Amino acid sequence: GNLMKRVKGQPGLKLVDHPPYYGLLLDGDHEAALVLLEGLWDQLFKDKTPNGAVVAIPTRDVLSFCDADSAEGVAALRDVVKRLGPEAKGAVFQGLLLRREGRWSVLEDWA
Repeated sequence: GNLMKRVKGQPGLKLVDHPPYYGLLLDGDHEAALVLLEGLWDQLFKDKTPNGAVVAIPTRDVLSFCDADSAEGVAALRDVVKRLGPEAKGAVFQGLLLRREGRWSVLEDWA
């Protein structure tokens, strides 16, 4: 509930188009937590991720995503995670998440 209040409040949630992926800006501290808001992924951003969403949350203040079928987007998200690294302030997760059919899973590395 508190996270949704931040999204709907001021300045609110902002979508940043950064081809080949998108970023979400909220308050500079809770961006990674936006993965918890199912409505964002299942409704609001469904048109941007028709094949499922691949999401990077390397630090608490970074959330970037692309369509699961965008090889270029997935590669760019991997670069974001690698560039920030596990030693970054507020490090959260150094992999990628995949959302399909209303469920999150860890996107396995493509060998």
